[in-house]
Amino acid sequence: MQHPIAVRVSLPFLRAWRTWLGYSQAELARRAGMSKATIVYLEGAKARANFVTVGKLATALGLPREQLLHDAPPADQQAEEPAISRA
Repeated sequence: MQHPIAVRVSLPFLRAWRTWLGYSQAELARRAGMSKATIVYLEGAKARANFVTVGKLATALGLPREQLLHDAPPADQQAEEPAISRA
């Protein structure tokens, strides 16, 4: 069995959640403690992330990890407020 950190998963809804919540790539990178280049890479079609990275991104977006991995944001409405205060 592979170690959980070694397992890599795609993030098909990362860009959709980021834009739906109103975050720039730079802002999400800052909140998640990673570079903007990493966010750009992870939003790419073939990119894969380990579970530590997924956790950081989910926390930065204010989402449960499973929601970031499996659910798209609601298509017919905009976020009223970001999931996490932008302070």
